[in-house]
Amino acid sequence: MIAAFLYPTLLAAAPRLAPPELQDLVPHRLSSISFTAKVLMGNQAELRKISEDFGKAYRFDHAQIDMETPFKVRVTSIVQNESIIEIGNGNRVEYRIPRAGVHTVQNIVNQPGRRLTFLDYGLVSKGFETFFDSRFVRVDRATHDDVFDLTYANKEAKDTSRFRIWINPSRQMVDRKEWYGQGGQLRATFYYKNPSEYDHIWVPTMLVVRNAEDRLAGEMKFEKIKVNPYLKPSLFGI
Repeated sequence: MIAAFLYPTLLAAAPRLAPPELQDLVPHRLSSISFTAKVLMGNQAELRKISEDFGKAYRFDHAQIDMETPFKVRVTSIVQNESIIEIGNGNRVEYRIPRAGVHTVQNIVNQPGRRLTFLDYGLVSKGFETFFDSRFVRVDRATHDDVFDLTYANKEAKDTSRFRIWINPSRQMVDRKEWYGQGGQLRATFYYKNPSEYDHIWVPTMLVVRNAEDRLAGEMKFEKIKVNPYLKPSLFGI
């Protein structure tokens, strides 16, 4: 009997009779992940060309990220010895800055671009089939990655931003992501590098961000990676 985790590799090697669909490339064994993100460099001048908010995202020293499929996330960032906590659970998001007494809860059902997902860290996950509308574009000739365009499935939100992603079909991991803004303009390109395998799941250990001028804007390293750990439900309580 062939081990289940070998199926993606065998399927990727087999001739295709039809274009792949995004759900075919989801690592279905992935249910949760925990890791530390450390900023290696952040060029604020180049980051601000992406967006003001994006520049702020690279001011933390390090962050603890805990995620559970389909849409649960907790990010605890340390900025100058102060904790900033963001919790996303479905269509709700909570922000806390304990020392400053900040505590807000918001409904982001019509703001899908504000939702943190596994895609931010180079992975596709269960739930994407309803959150995104996906369209297969091509197989990249140089990398043999499957290229998809992603738009938000919630059309009532009127968020016309989109992503183009390159997925390694055997590793089921995103190698590259392009982010296009509301007007269709390229905002940034994200490169997910140095993948390692954890419990038969491939995970990038480095993120490189370049702005629309192809200038290096930021680099981040992912450490202390745990795939499919038990995460207490209270971590995502709002």
